Amino acid sequence: MNFYDSSVVEKILIDRGFTKSSSPQEANVILVNTCSVRAHAEERAWGTIGSLKRIKENNPDLKIVVMGCMGERLGRKVIERAPYVNLVLGTHHFKDVNLILDLEFAEKRMITKVGEVESPYQGLQAVQGNSVLANIGVMKGCNSFCAYCVVPYTRGREESRPIQDIANEVKEIVEKQDKEILLLGQNILAYGRDLNLKNGFLNLLEEVHNVGGVIRLRYLTSHPKDLTPFIIEGLKYLPKVPEHFHLPIQSGDDDMLKAMNRGYTTTDYLKLIDKIREEFPDSSISTDIIVGFPTETETSFLNTLNFFRKVEFDYAFAAIYSHRPEAMASKLYPQEIPLDEKKKRLKDFNQLQEEITFKKNQKLIGQVVEILVEEFSRKHRAFSGRTRTNKIVAFTSLKTDLIGRLVKVRVKEAGSWVIKGEEI
Repeated sequence: MNFYDSSVVEKILIDRGFTKSSSPQEANVILVNTCSVRAHAEERAWGTIGSLKRIKENNPDLKIVVMGCMGERLGRKVIERAPYVNLVLGTHHFKDVNLILDLEFAEKRMITKVGEVESPYQGLQAVQGNSVLANIGVMKGCNSFCAYCVVPYTRGREESRPIQDIANEVKEIVEKQDKEILLLGQNILAYGRDLNLKNGFLNLLEEVHNVGGVIRLRYLTSHPKDLTPFIIEGLKYLPKVPEHFHLPIQSGDDDMLKAMNRGYTTTDYLKLIDKIREEFPDSSISTDIIVGFPTETETSFLNTLNFFRKVEFDYAFAAIYSHRPEAMASKLYPQEIPLDEKKKRLKDFNQLQEEITFKKNQKLIGQVVEILVEEFSRKHRAFSGRTRTNKIVAFTSLKTDLIGRLVKVRVKEAGSWVIKGEEI
């Protein structure tokens, strides 16, 4: 989503006559797009912002813009800490990047724009380069209020773009080049709920699916509480949608899920897994997990490990719990688990998941898989792309013009992280 937001702002500036600079030292405007999902993300953003101070001293006319979730969360505090920043844009105010051209901005005033506005993406499109993949934002915000999460406070409530607006953007993109389309939303299964659309998510997928030039159609991110058997069954009739489900579990312990305010139990989740595997026997399932949530005991962590052994996810993105001031957990559970213990649990979890992923990938050896080719590495003299189950495969071929094409590849090697094959 942040890559998409950056490309939206880039298009606004290009349409106003700007061109991309080859280096920060040569720029008239530098924009830093920020994330607040974890404290580490903000620390990295501050490091980047700090590195711009000397560039500003050497070029006083340089305009520095801090945008995104950290801008929304902190507002004028960004300028108080870094007074050389000229403009702070929250997640609802990307259109206001035009302020860098206004007279009041030329007077070197420092401006912040935060708070919700209606339809922040209306009329905006992103720059789409030569990549095979095109990101499309279809909605913003989230109404779930998970206890650890800052998204409802930085991105606001759920707001969906009209289906036709999205379809028109997709048509414009694929007119120039066939693409894999990735539809983006903080909770995309809720698409259309605010527009009172019945079956809004499936209707959106069908509309985009039927656009000529769409090679594959993916979507992120799903909340388990909003995935229904009806949606799972509906996906069978959309062959451009690959058999991959990213379904964040966050914990494999029911007490933890309740404390996290996730809105489902492990039993509910397992029913979804069974339904997915019943309808799509060759599918892959990935997930997210947070270790070290404040109420996580050794027993609840062990329950999570056992849950992962039972489900056998294809892969998982794991993160240590990060204290976020606005989130509910920071108020309800101010006492955190020691960092050393959180790191140990993360290491134990990653070791288990690596073993599971290795075992799952080993089953691919000898199989023929369909790859959408994304790039060629001169260093390794190999192409790479993703299977329909979203696994990256590097492969060799005697051909040279495969990027953007669907090809058949026989898997020769498969580890936890690297899968290799050859075109057939």
